[in-house]
Amino acid sequence: MVHRLEVHRIGFAFRAALSLAALLGWAAAAPAWAQSDYPARPVTVIVPLGNGGVVDVAARLFAQDWGRRLGQSFVVENKPGAGGLLGMRLVKNAAPDGYTLLLHSNGLSMVQTMQKSPDVDVRRDFVPVSLALRGDLGVWVNSAVPANSMKELLEYARRNPGKLNYGSSGVGGAIHLPTEAALAKAGVSMVHVPYGGGLPMVNALIAGDIQVLFTDIGTLYRRKSDRVRFLAIAAKERSPLFPDAPTLPEVGVDFTNPFWMGLFAPAGTPAAVVNKLNATVRDSLQSPEITAFIRTQTWAPMGTSVEATRAQLASEVEEWTATVRRANIPLND
Repeated sequence: MVHRLEVHRIGFAFRAALSLAALLGWAAAAPAWAQSDYPARPVTVIVPLGNGGVVDVAARLFAQDWGRRLGQSFVVENKPGAGGLLGMRLVKNAAPDGYTLLLHSNGLSMVQTMQKSPDVDVRRDFVPVSLALRGDLGVWVNSAVPANSMKELLEYARRNPGKLNYGSSGVGGAIHLPTEAALAKAGVSMVHVPYGGGLPMVNALIAGDIQVLFTDIGTLYRRKSDRVRFLAIAAKERSPLFPDAPTLPEVGVDFTNPFWMGLFAPAGTPAAVVNKLNATVRDSLQSPEITAFIRTQTWAPMGTSVEATRAQLASEVEEWTATVRRANIPLND
């Protein structure tokens, strides 16, 4: 009887162990199954800038293409404010399931360097899916400015410190810090006038509300306005659009800085979801519609790996932290 009872107990324990193993195996497989089925519902893409700017336009074009490829809607929502921090916080605090994403410019790696106690850290709070596009920044002036070349602009600014205003899409963003870095390298000062997005700052330059704008060269090239002039490009080589305009290094300003846009997810988003999104971004860059758009914007496609993007972001945070200190830019509380 003792032996039979012992065998019965062993058999019961064995069956229980099998049931538990099956249950655990199902639980482990469930997330993987769910991730392979991603996306199973609409995805929200947060753009932390205003409507109508270059990042917003690109986001909507990409969202349409991603939706066609993955069979779900990718809905763009503009959440401007605090130099991009408002939208970044929304994505940081979202569930890490791939259904709330961030499409941002290189302002992503800048804004935290403007905070005394940053509550968002791009190296910790986001998974970089991929950088998608890059472009070049250039110096534009309103036609009323008494300068027909970059050298003349610098000479005028040195003779009239604080008289010129320059615009940006927000404090600590992708226009503000590169402009401050370039001004520091040039040894001149201008008054910063922040706007709530790319379109308002461009309109302000055309209207003459600001005199100088350091922005993506394609933005104003497409406007074809006789109220603005292009003076220089922040790159190592001249632009074929403006072959007579020098690079900043050519006029003694040792500064180059590419403008980029990329896709990001909250930290903790499963690798399977991130990898699927990464492949989708890369595939989008091959589509005829996206290719044509890139060409008209004077940009270039990127398509980077998660690891390469992570390393670039870390490097940029260090670079912009040094820029803020060197330029003595006041930090925000």
